[in-house]
Amino acid sequence: MHKVYKPYTKRPYDFEEICPSCDKAIPVLIDHDCFRYQVRCPVCNYKMMLCTLCYWDQEEEKDFDGIYKCDWNKETGCYRKKKKER
Repeated sequence: MHKVYKPYTKRPYDFEEICPSCDKAIPVLIDHDCFRYQVRCPVCNYKMMLCTLCYWDQEEEKDFDGIYKCDWNKETGCYRKKKKER
């Protein structure tokens, strides 16, 4: 599971993701054995998406055409989650 830290941590991390609920920048350390794109915010416990990680993964995919794909909405979630369920 990806490791998330409280904001303003001094520990090394890979990137920050903004929590849409509490608007805090959350430091994230990537676990390369984890294929999930969601974590819980350590400040407000909101289930947030790791969009930065998704963008990085799209750049590494062979069929990337330079346009980032994001179809997230509240009812269906994101296409990455749907891909894993198939």
